[in-house]
Amino acid sequence: MTVADTERALVEELMILPDPQERLAHLMRRAARRPPWSTSQRSDSDLVPGCVSRVWLVGTLENDRCHFQVAADSPMVHGLMGLLCDVYEGAAPAEVMAVKTTIFTATGLDRSLSPTRLAGLAQAQARLAHLAGVMAGAITEAAPESVTGTAVGAQPAAATSAAGRHAS
Repeated sequence: MTVADTERALVEELMILPDPQERLAHLMRRAARRPPWSTSQRSDSDLVPGCVSRVWLVGTLENDRCHFQVAADSPMVHGLMGLLCDVYEGAAPAEVMAVKTTIFTATGLDRSLSPTRLAGLAQAQARLAHLAGVMAGAITEAAPESVTGTAVGAQPAAATSAAGRHAS
């Protein structure tokens, strides 16, 4: 399944719920079902810069496919970041690096989020792309501490993310 196919399926699932606030509540319930991270798993090197809430993001590469895990100190942010990870789950690193999601716009969630929250989501999306590049060996050096560009769902500028290690 491609990232576009996964995104389309997730949009269809979320659009069953008529109200964006209901969609956010659904994402928070989904996030609550994800395996919790212990305090010892929350390394500062895995923090996504530019997020008001603390967000930890790691990735693994298995059989040339990316798998991401996220934790956040805010239930809403955890839900949003979980959705972002779900879009790219099981994708090839090149696809994660190349495809910018528009899921927050397609579901109307962008209209319920502050510009600061949208900027944090853009940081996380860039971090996913960076982690995919590191896991694939396409990126070998640290990236800048923050992303320059636009919010997730808008037409993004070329951007990189903060460096981070990936889970092994």
